[in-house]
Amino acid sequence: KMWDDHDYCGQDEDRFCSWRSDAWQAFKEHWPTYTLANGSNGLWHSFTCGDAEVFVLDTRSQRDDNTDTDNSSKSMLDGALIADDQKDWLKNGLNNSTK
Repeated sequence: KMWDDHDYCGQDEDRFCSWRSDAWQAFKEHWPTYTLANGSNGLWHSFTCGDAEVFVLDTRSQRDDNTDTDNSSKSMLDGALIADDQKDWLKNGLNNSTK
C-alpha cells in the first residue's frame, strides 16, 4: 500500500494540505511498510522480489501545487511529482542495483 492524496486530504491534493503531517504520522504508525528511504519527507522505498529490485515512488506527498488552471500555454511537463531528494535516491538506486 502506498498512500494517495485521498488518504490524507481531498482528491487531487498536493503537498500543501493543512493536516497532511498528522495523517502521515498515523499512516506510518498503523500501516506496515518497508524501511523508508527518507522517513521524514516521503514514503518511497525499494525491496527485492526474486531477481528484481522494485522501486516504489511516492508521487503525492512532494508534488507541486496543482491548482494552476489549464490553458493553451500550459505544458503537461510543468511541475514535478517527486522532489530532488527522491529523484536522487532513485537514480542512485538504479545506478547501483545489482539486480
